[in-house]
This record gives sequence, C-alpha cells and structure tokens, in this order.
Amino acid sequence: MFGKRKVRPGAPLSEPGTSPFTRTAPDADGVFRAIPKEMWEGEHGTMLRELGFQPDDPSNMLPQNPGLLEARADQAHEAQKRFMAEINESLQGQLPGVTVVPWAMIPWSVWEGRVALFLTISCKMFPAEPWNMFLMPADDRSAEALGWQVHPYREIPGLKETCTRLLLELADEHQAVFEATGKRLEAGDVSALESYQHSSQSARANVIKLARYLAADLFGQQSFDRHRAVFGKNLGWD
Repeated sequence: MFGKRKVRPGAPLSEPGTSPFTRTAPDADGVFRAIPKEMWEGEHGTMLRELGFQPDDPSNMLPQNPGLLEARADQAHEAQKRFMAEINESLQGQLPGVTVVPWAMIPWSVWEGRVALFLTISCKMFPAEPWNMFLMPADDRSAEALGWQVHPYREIPGLKETCTRLLLELADEHQAVFEATGKRLEAGDVSALESYQHSSQSARANVIKLARYLAADLFGQQSFDRHRAVFGKNLGWD
C-alpha cells in the first residue's frame, strides 16, 4: 500500500526544518521544484517514480519560477477567447443573432492574496478556464432564445465576500495537509505525496462544487440546469 511505504529510517529527504515544499533557492538548472532534482536519484527517485511522479511534471513546478503563473493564466485566457468564438459561431448557425458571454462563477475580484495562491498553486485553477464559465446571454433577444438571464455585466453585491470566506475555509483545510506533508517528507516518508495529491484533487473538486452552487443560487436552479443541458458538454462539465 502506498500509505505504508517509507524510505528506510534515518534517510530523510531533506535537512531537518527545510521542507522541500518551502524552498528558497532553485535547482542547479535554475528551476524551482517542490521536490529538488537531486532527490530523484537512487532509492528516493525510484520510489517517487513508482508513485507516479516525475521531476519535471507541472505538479512539481513551484510558483517561484519566473512568469510561470502569468503564462498559465495567459494561456487560459487565450483558450477562453478561442472557445467563445467557436461557441458563438456555432450559435449563429442555429440561432442567428444569439450570442453568449462568460460569467466567472468564482468572480475575478476574488483572485487575490491567499485565495489566489490557493486556487492557482494548490488547485492549479485559473479564472478563465471552462470549469469557471457560466455562459450567459449577451442581450434580451439571446436570453429569450436560450431560456435564462442576460449577463448582469456587474459584480453581484456580497458575492466577493461570501466566496472569499468559503474559499479560505477550503484553503485552511488544504494548508493543514500541506504542512503535514512537509513534515512527513522531512522524515523520509515519500508516500506523503499521495496524501497531498489526493488533498489537492479534493480541494479542486470542492472549488468546482462551490462555483456551481453559487451560480445556481444566484440565477436559479432551473437556469443552471438549462445552461448545463445546452453547454455542459462543450464546457467539459459532463
């Protein structure tokens, strides 16, 4: 079982008090990795690979790498623009004059401070990605054709505060696992990575659940269900 596999006693992955998850210097090649490259040699490296990890996986890259988060955010934004162009082109072929624009279920204003670090680093999520897109009619004509509300084109009062509070609760839960993982890695317990990976996946799933709950609460379950029936497959929700 993964949870019981450990490096032999007395062979920690790092010096005491220097968790690989809190690195301040890059590897020799200038790249910041959560698990440094030298740890991928010998017994440690074999166990890490058996657990399904690789030194240059995106999941092992730390945000200290120059431009990493900005590049990923830009990629998501460009992908969103292409996606929306394709969606609206398809709509025009079926319903001339009908267009939609994306509503960020986890609003853009929330993506700052601890919340942004939790979402982008721990969950590897960005605001322009499909999981966060609720496609809303651009005007009254489009709303009548599609069957749900026109995009509000403004931030909903109180949404930022509510969303921030709930996301910080998720972040606190994940932070506890993060800190425990660092301590276990210091002690040589490579299997801690599996627990951390599971926590990250669970956190991501909970963020998506929260986003969809907020959309259904704001615009009504009927509108949410109608949207999902029309665009869920395109968005990769189903």
